[in-house]
Amino acid sequence: MSSQSESNEYDIPPVIPLTQMEMKEDGTSIVKRVRPLTYALMAFVKNILNEPDTIDITDDEMEGEWNYRFSTDDDVVYNLYINTYEQSEIITLDVYASTIDTELVDEVLVNGFIVEANLNLAIGQIQKISNTLRFHASIAVEGIASQEKDYSGPHLISPKLFANMFNYALSAFPNIASDFVVLQDTD
Repeated sequence: MSSQSESNEYDIPPVIPLTQMEMKEDGTSIVKRVRPLTYALMAFVKNILNEPDTIDITDDEMEGEWNYRFSTDDDVVYNLYINTYEQSEIITLDVYASTIDTELVDEVLVNGFIVEANLNLAIGQIQKISNTLRFHASIAVEGIASQEKDYSGPHLISPKLFANMFNYALSAFPNIASDFVVLQDTD
């Protein structure tokens, strides 16, 4: 947990406005307040990944989502989603990989593989949904920044929290998904 005196610890420049303008489909605009978890997610995307900070924020400003698509050397395409839930103070990370094009050959073998993989994960869990593997992890964060509507002080959640989840998913999940593809190719 951080305190206000530690807010400069992470060397993330405060370049993200606390309010964001969003254009609606009908041409009108709406101003949305960036809440603490979503603010930290934007700082992670913009300042750590050097990517545009395009975060979808719900109309009630209480949820945010960022997605990232990547592929590995074995041509498996992954879709990664990070969601922020301000009211319940939860961050979730999901990675989806469509790993097989045919029916599962041995349900027992597949389930055994997933159980074994989950035992070796430090965080998160792998699930099989049809022909897709899903890696899901969540973190509960409580009381680090103000939830007040007109709050204008610093948000004290480190974007490194998101970086740690992101890097863990990238390092752990593709290897498991690749093993799963190999497993499915065996007769």
